[in-house]
Amino acid sequence: MGFRSLFLSTILIAFISFGSTTQKSQNFTSSPNDLKALIGFSRCLESAIPDWNSSTSSDYCTWSGVTCVGTRVVRLELGSTQLTGKICESLACLDQLRVLKLSKNLFTGSLPHSLFHLPNLEIMDFSNNQFEGSINTTMCSSFTQLRVFKLSSNYFSGEIPRNLGDCSSLQHLSINKNNLSGSLPESIFLLQNLNELYLQDNKLSRPLSEGVGKLSNLLEFDISNNEFSGILPNIFGGLTRLKVFYAGSNRFTGPLPASLVNSVSLQMLNLKINSLAGSVNFNCSALKNIVLINNQSNCSVLFSLMNCLRLEGICLGSSDHFNYGETTC
Repeated sequence: MGFRSLFLSTILIAFISFGSTTQKSQNFTSSPNDLKALIGFSRCLESAIPDWNSSTSSDYCTWSGVTCVGTRVVRLELGSTQLTGKICESLACLDQLRVLKLSKNLFTGSLPHSLFHLPNLEIMDFSNNQFEGSINTTMCSSFTQLRVFKLSSNYFSGEIPRNLGDCSSLQHLSINKNNLSGSLPESIFLLQNLNELYLQDNKLSRPLSEGVGKLSNLLEFDISNNEFSGILPNIFGGLTRLKVFYAGSNRFTGPLPASLVNSVSLQMLNLKINSLAGSVNFNCSALKNIVLINNQSNCSVLFSLMNCLRLEGICLGSSDHFNYGETTC
């Protein structure tokens, strides 16, 4: 009797388990729009995502890279998966999407304009692909919750959208390593939550606007390898949290502004390959690394290393071009 009872119990547990699994599968009610959006996205790919098969599983919330709340897709993360092809308009039907990460793939073509109108999106990362075309000029009319926007290392051209300041929640903006041109739009200086701004390796030009000084929460600012010109504006007094400023390989001229050399927060400074000139007394209380190499040969840098206790690296070029003197650190 004991063996029979154990056998029957095992059969009963297996039956209950099977019934539970079957019920769960039957109870899953997909969102037609989300399912359609994901299937449309996959059809635009040149290679299939292995477990994305609507014919064998309608529960798209179990597909790789997909995260749901209930039955609604809130995250799509397929970075570094060697995907090729284009981005289809259907992806814009994921109206509850909060995170969209497709970085480090081989996508080509332009980004659909409809993709820039996802009302709940907080993070968009298309960096390190082969996208081209312009950045949607009306993107921030819907991106009121966007915090992170990454389009770096692509082939985008044209100007930075004029209404970028309407993305009022933006904290991180990286559009570096593209073919963007023109000047910084004035609206960008309205982004009071911005911490990191990466614009390097483009074709941006004209003098650097004094409006940059309004970005009071900026921590890192990189405009190196562009075509900015003129004198660096005396704006760094308002950037009290700035730790990194890279502006090398531009066309800046004249002396360094007092607010820059007296910054008490700046840790990393790179101004190499410009035409900077004049005498400079650095307040290096926080400075760890400085690069000023290949500026104008008559540039005289008065710099004391003895009192710069946090200085870890310095590159000022040939000693024939620079003078070292005392300063208060």
